[in-house]
Amino acid sequence: MAQLEDAPAVIDNAFGFPIINAPAHEWATLVTALNQLTKLNELVSGPEAKLLVTLDMDLYKRALKMEHLEPQYKGKWLLCPGAFHTVLRALRCLGRTIEGSALDEAWQEADLYSSVTTSQIINGTHYNRAMQAHQITLQALFYLWIEAFFEENPSQRISLQTIVEKLTEACGAQKDVYQAHRTFLFELEAM
Repeated sequence: MAQLEDAPAVIDNAFGFPIINAPAHEWATLVTALNQLTKLNELVSGPEAKLLVTLDMDLYKRALKMEHLEPQYKGKWLLCPGAFHTVLRALRCLGRTIEGSALDEAWQEADLYSSVTTSQIINGTHYNRAMQAHQITLQALFYLWIEAFFEENPSQRISLQTIVEKLTEACGAQKDVYQAHRTFLFELEAM
């Protein structure tokens, strides 16, 4: 690749953090890792900047205990559970609202999930199945809602079908697609 004569050469560097060769769940390892992260954060962001640390649930609980047991660590970090465990808790909350609503029974009757899997979905302990079950349920409920909406508003259905057909024709012909799309959005917003 040619470089301009007056332009300085740009060098990108990437570094990996050293691995601490010790079990993560031990206090000494956790303290070492958090102290090293704090020092790195102070070098990069300054001594007043707070360090946001996300940890899996077990390490999060240990770090919280450490923060409360050792005054020197109080307020040094902002600790958060990791995204995976946060999503599991949200799935558990969603499952508890669904429990007893007959949706869980519908999953079983439709042969989507067994009773054991349904229980895991409700309790938020089976991530993939819970995500899939809630997405399928949302799609099914939306489909029922949109059908009911169009039954009550047949003119809206006809208008929507007309503008979708015009957009489809423009895309098929690969002509005036931008204008057809803008017209589609304008008419959709007008509805």
